[in-house]
Amino acid sequence: MKMRVCMISSVDMNTPYGSTTRPYYISKNLVESGCEILHICTKPPGRQEEGVKYLQKKYYKNRFWVVRTTRDIFRMYRECKNFRPDVLYVHQLSNALRTLPLKYRSKIPFVFDAHSSIFELYAVPDRSFYTKKKFELQEKLVLNASDKVIAVSEELKSFFLQYFYMPEEKIELVKNGVDTNTLRPAEPDVKLKNELGISDDDKVIVFTCPRGFFSNDIALKYFFQMIPKFEERVKNVKFVIIGGGPKFEPPSPNVIYTGFVQDLASYINLGDVCVAPYPASAVCGGTRNKVADYFACGKPVVSTKEGIRGFNDAVPNRDFLLASDSNDFIDKLLTVLYDENLSKELGENARRLSLKYDWRNLSEQVLKILESVKNTN
Repeated sequence: MKMRVCMISSVDMNTPYGSTTRPYYISKNLVESGCEILHICTKPPGRQEEGVKYLQKKYYKNRFWVVRTTRDIFRMYRECKNFRPDVLYVHQLSNALRTLPLKYRSKIPFVFDAHSSIFELYAVPDRSFYTKKKFELQEKLVLNASDKVIAVSEELKSFFLQYFYMPEEKIELVKNGVDTNTLRPAEPDVKLKNELGISDDDKVIVFTCPRGFFSNDIALKYFFQMIPKFEERVKNVKFVIIGGGPKFEPPSPNVIYTGFVQDLASYINLGDVCVAPYPASAVCGGTRNKVADYFACGKPVVSTKEGIRGFNDAVPNRDFLLASDSNDFIDKLLTVLYDENLSKELGENARRLSLKYDWRNLSEQVLKILESVKNTN
């Protein structure tokens, strides 16, 4: 008999990256493993996909938030009850808080997939005590109520264990992944280069960075501080910033904002090198999907320690270059841009490593967790 899984997530096919990627690909691959899926999310795909019944999470229109949200929650409960799932598989804190009453009312096993720690993200000096305490209590509530918690990185798992005193057997590690069929090495698209104003003489540095996210905003500002120093040493260069959101004032006319893109691989493959310039203050708590995307496209990567968070098996100087500060970051960029052998070697090793992070492999890990929770409840 097929296992029936009700997934609740923030999948938004208008912005198919970031928090959308993980639950979308896991649901697709769980179907291929024989599960039936009811996926309640923010913005479903335009067409229903085989084996997955999608429902829009925010369905009702009403100018009063309380009325609208209450009706949405009751609709979600009704649909879930009709589906009769064996397990609830919920992504991110906001969705988990909405779903907890259903766990207790229907006595359905509850698996919480933490994309990151919201409390850790907001536990910075400039946030109010109220904000930090609110997220701490919310996160503690969900972690305690869950039958199993999935963390996306060793760092996140350690944080939950140490700060919230979780029993180790309650938390599992399933890292973020990548679709290695869609994202793969390819020659730069000549037409796209022309559209963006990139000449054949230009060195191209790519940074996937949708703005509006706390850590991404910090990282982009940090990267922008490096650009004037970098341009003193390299004349023909373009900095391609992939993703939507507000446009910060660029430090150079060589910065190209692409906005939201559908064909992510084509834009990443424009790059001679890809970057993850996250300073220590740009904590996300999880892992950077963009790094897996870069690796899958076979690109040499320069990253800070925070940027490579979650990829503990990626070895510096073999799979990527690790920068200790902004000056070292610039030096590492120059090294990989002008050492063709090193660039080629890093890219090949990165692609090889990315195959380990294919969503098909990671979804098998999730399936085993869901089955174990079902069988013990």
